[in-house]
Amino acid sequence: MVRISLLLFALLGLYGCGQAVKPEPKKQAVLPPKITMFYTSPTTVVLGEPAQLCYSVENTTKVSLDPPVDRVWPALTRCIEIKPVKPTTYTLTAENAEGMKVTATTEATATVRLPSAKIIDISANPAELVAGQGFPFCVHAMNVKSWKLSAGEWVRPPDSKGGCAVDHPTKTTTYTVTVTGASGETDTMTVIAKVK
Repeated sequence: MVRISLLLFALLGLYGCGQAVKPEPKKQAVLPPKITMFYTSPTTVVLGEPAQLCYSVENTTKVSLDPPVDRVWPALTRCIEIKPVKPTTYTLTAENAEGMKVTATTEATATVRLPSAKIIDISANPAELVAGQGFPFCVHAMNVKSWKLSAGEWVRPPDSKGGCAVDHPTKTTTYTVTVTGASGETDTMTVIAKVK
């Protein structure tokens, strides 16, 4: 009888006399870090002009940018200014509280702005013509890649700085010269042949 009492006492001591045993609290799972957006706008910039580098992260305690441009921190949406001087690949790294990391990359290209095409002047003589008389005119310009005449024809193909054209108008005519530069920009100028 004494042996059973001691055994019962020992068991009650082990199990706490009917007290509920509290379970260990479950450890909260840490979500993996996530980069939801990372881009440059525009992707091609003229040397010396700014662009935007934007990012968005979730479940993140730390972010870093390579090459470093400005301070970065976890944000749902953030843009920073960049001025790349050469083609550059940017790498964003996001890290959570447990040290898990993810990365994303984006690129920006820097180009040199080419000089704009511009017509300097158009010279013509005579100011008044007889119908059918030759009307020569010369165009002076700079940085021209291609030329277009609304009427008449070139005496010889113009170069990047200019050329001369001729026509034989039978009535008063307006001539429009259009030049296009290497970047696709255009400039126009007109000259009028007055026919008596």
